[in-house]
Amino acid sequence: MAYFLVIHGPNLNLLGQREPGIYGTQTLETINAALKQAMLDRDKRRISTLRLINAAIMDRDIAARGAGRDPVSREEIVEILTRMIRQRQESAIAYEEGNRLDLAE
Repeated sequence: MAYFLVIHGPNLNLLGQREPGIYGTQTLETINAALKQAMLDRDKRRISTLRLINAAIMDRDIAARGAGRDPVSREEIVEILTRMIRQRQESAIAYEEGNRLDLAE
């Protein structure tokens, strides 16, 4: 069985602000706090997932600054997360179709 930490939903640019009773109160700052907590808890799956997200955001930010553009915006972060989710879903499907359940997990 494959496990994914999926961050999705309407208006991710309002992450932690829009209808917190429904969508939660997570912000990028709380995601970083979750990474610190995962490290303290030694939760390897959460640590690797959150580090991967942070690395993708930092890569885009470094590329933007190198090209003389502004740092990564919330919209670009949403785009990064959406692309990462789609890539992992497609990979899991491909592994399952190829009978590689060990890689799908």
